[in-house]
Amino acid sequence: MIKAIVFDYAGVLVDGPLIQWLKENIDDVLERKRILSEVAHKGDLWEGTFDAFLTFVGSRIGISKDDVLGTVYREAMVKKDVFDLVKKLKQTYTIVLFSNNQHEAVYEVLHRNDVLYLFDELIISSKYKLLKPQPAFFQKMLSILHMKKEEIIFFDDTKENVETARQLGISAFLFKDAKQLQKDLAGMGITT
Repeated sequence: MIKAIVFDYAGVLVDGPLIQWLKENIDDVLERKRILSEVAHKGDLWEGTFDAFLTFVGSRIGISKDDVLGTVYREAMVKKDVFDLVKKLKQTYTIVLFSNNQHEAVYEVLHRNDVLYLFDELIISSKYKLLKPQPAFFQKMLSILHMKKEEIIFFDDTKENVETARQLGISAFLFKDAKQLQKDLAGMGITT
């Protein structure tokens, strides 16, 4: 019996805030990829304060830390069609966010979009110093939720993360869009 539905953050619940900002402000595709890779590499396992993280991001994209918070994260928008489904699922299932990211940045976006309340757990890499697709991070998720792998459905937009979940016995689906999400849920006997 399914008890929890677990979602990745960037690419599933939101269009990555930094990705969106980079697309709108930096024309050079290779430069965007370089910046994103560097910020993700450090941010996903960030050990400093949120203020220091904002300063770090700002130094990489050429704006002040206040502007990083004010434009990159505060203007980030959640995917409304996905959250319409999440709101319905919340009535019956434990809803979990499971992401490689800087946890305070995730909280900021969810809070600003008034959807933080929908999550029973937020399991974010910078808080636990583990990354997907490492099996240890998936095991950490299972231990935090106090659930068996058979009780969870996982959605992620990265093939490697989905494959690792499946190898561990977790029902996992590659996220494409809200319509496919609904089909995948229906295939598992979950209707919204």
